[in-house]
Amino acid sequence: MPCDRRPGGPVHRTRLPFALHLALHLALPLALALALGAVASRPATAEAATLAPAPPAGAALVPLSSPLTTVQEPIVNGVPSWANPSVGYFVDDFGECTGTLIGCTTFLTAAHCICSVGEDTLPGSQCAQRSDLLNPASKSVFFQHAGLFGVSKVTVHPNFLFGTRSDLAILELAAPVPGVRPSRINQVGRPAIGTTGAIVGFGITQGNRDDSGIKRAGMIETAPCTGGLPNSTHICWDFSGPLGAPGSSSNTCPGDSGGPLFFDFGTGPVLGGVTSGGDLTSCLQGDHAFDADVFVDRAWIQQVAGTDLHRTDCGALAFAGEPGGTILAGSGNLSASDREDRFTFEVPAGLGRAAVTLNGATTGDFDLYVRRGTAPTTGNADCSSENEFTLETCVFDAPQAGTYHVLVSRFDGSGDYQVTTTLFGSADTGGGGGGGGDDNGSGAPAPPAGPWLSSPGLQGFEAKVLINNATAGRREADCIPETLCMSGALAGRPEIFVKVIGPRQNGFLWTQISRFTPSKVELWLRRTSSGQINYYKLSAVGAASDDVSGLQDREAFTP
Repeated sequence: MPCDRRPGGPVHRTRLPFALHLALHLALPLALALALGAVASRPATAEAATLAPAPPAGAALVPLSSPLTTVQEPIVNGVPSWANPSVGYFVDDFGECTGTLIGCTTFLTAAHCICSVGEDTLPGSQCAQRSDLLNPASKSVFFQHAGLFGVSKVTVHPNFLFGTRSDLAILELAAPVPGVRPSRINQVGRPAIGTTGAIVGFGITQGNRDDSGIKRAGMIETAPCTGGLPNSTHICWDFSGPLGAPGSSSNTCPGDSGGPLFFDFGTGPVLGGVTSGGDLTSCLQGDHAFDADVFVDRAWIQQVAGTDLHRTDCGALAFAGEPGGTILAGSGNLSASDREDRFTFEVPAGLGRAAVTLNGATTGDFDLYVRRGTAPTTGNADCSSENEFTLETCVFDAPQAGTYHVLVSRFDGSGDYQVTTTLFGSADTGGGGGGGGDDNGSGAPAPPAGPWLSSPGLQGFEAKVLINNATAGRREADCIPETLCMSGALAGRPEIFVKVIGPRQNGFLWTQISRFTPSKVELWLRRTSSGQINYYKLSAVGAASDDVSGLQDREAFTP
C-alpha cells in the first residue's frame, strides 16, 4: 500500500484510502442502531456558541463552548489551522491528499497522489499514459473559505520518480476560486540548511490513527537529506526530540502529501516545498521527512500554469484573512452520545458573501445546516449540506444582515470537525487584490474611454487614469526616467507617477505609484504583451490630512 514503508526506502506522505472511509460510513449506521438503539438529538433550542475570530497561525484554539473538545495535535505536534486559505484538501475515489492554490484555477499537489497503484507508484512517464489515474471526474478540491471545486484536467510532472525527483502534479480546477489569494511559488532560490518553514496539511497525526480531514499546521527546520535522497531535488528535515510546544517543531504524515512547505525570504511567504514522504510510517520522533523542491521545478510549474500562475483576479470578493475577508472559526467533536453542536455569527449590512464550510475527520460523517434569525433543524434550514463525507458548504451571496445560526449534526461515525465562516466584502472595498489592499481583480471597473497613455521610459506598459471620477489623466513628456508621468486638470503639472521595477527578490515585477494630489485617483495599468490589466484605487485625502501617499504592489506582474 502507498502508505506502508517501501522496502529499503522511504514512504509516501500519501493519500489515505477514501473508499475505505466511505465503506465504514455506510456500514456503521445499522450496527450502531442495533447496538445503541435510537439516540435522541439535542432540541433545537440547545445553547449555541458564537463563532470566534480565527486565531493566528501557530496559536492554540480555545474551545468555544461546552461540550466542545480540543482537537488532537495536528500534522504531528502541530496546531489546528483556519489560516493559509490557499491550502486545499484534495479527494478522489482512491484517497486524500493536500495541495495549494497557486492561480485562480491552478492547484499544485504531489505526483504520487495521482500515480499510486496498489503497492506501486508509477513514474511520471507511465502515469501520464493512464487515463484512469488522470481522470478529473473522480477528483475534487475543498477549501475552508470557498467550498468544493471540481477538476477539469490533471498534469503530472513527466520526470517524476518517487524519492528521486519532481514529485509534483497540477490540477486545473473547473472554476476560479473566489475570495482566496493564490500562494506564490518560490522563485527566489533554494533554502539554506537550517531555514525555518511552515507545513500545512489535512493528514493524520501519527501513523496508526485515522484522523485525517482536519487542517493542521506546524514549523520545521531544514536539514541535509540522508538515506540516498538527492539533496539537489529535495528539501528535508529531521523530526527529533526533544519536541517543543505544539506547532514549534512538527512533521508531516499520510494525507499531508502534496501540501505546502512555506518559507519567507523577506518578502512574505512563498511555496517552497511540496510534501512527498518520510522514513517512518509512524511519522513520530526519529523520522526524516522530505519535500519536492518547488524552486528546482519552477520552470515546469510556470509552463503548465501559464498565465494563471499567481493571478489574483479570481472574483469580485475580498480575500479571506485580509481586510474585508473576516474569518470566524469553531471546532468540536461529535459521537453517538454527542450528536450536534450549534454556533452563531453576525452578518453586517452590505456584505458581499458569507461562506460557511465544514470539514472533519474521515471517521465521521457530519452535515451542515444554516438559518438566518432562528436555529435550524435537519429538516428546516436556509441551507443544508449533506454530502457522504464531512466536506460541506453553504454560501450566501449578498446576505441579509442579522444573526445566522449554524448546526453541525452527526449522521454517522465520530470524530473532530472544523467549522469556518468567512465574511467577504467586495474587492473594491475590502482589499481584494494587489496594491496594498486596493482592487486588482475582475470586480474592478472597466477602464474609461480614450487612448491608453505610454512613455518610452516605461516600455511594455500603458495606463489610464481617472481623477475624482471625472477628469482623465494626460501624459506629460517631461518626466522622471523610467516612469510614466501624468497630469490631471492642469496640463504641464505632473501629479501621478507610475513605475514598474524588477523582477525583485520575490520573483515579481513591482508597481510603484506616487501622487501629488489629494483627490481620488483610479489607475488602470496594462501590460501590452499579455493584455493583463491591474486596477488601483487611491482614496481621496481629507482636508485636515497632508498624507498623499501612493502605493506599492509587490505582486503586480510575473516576469
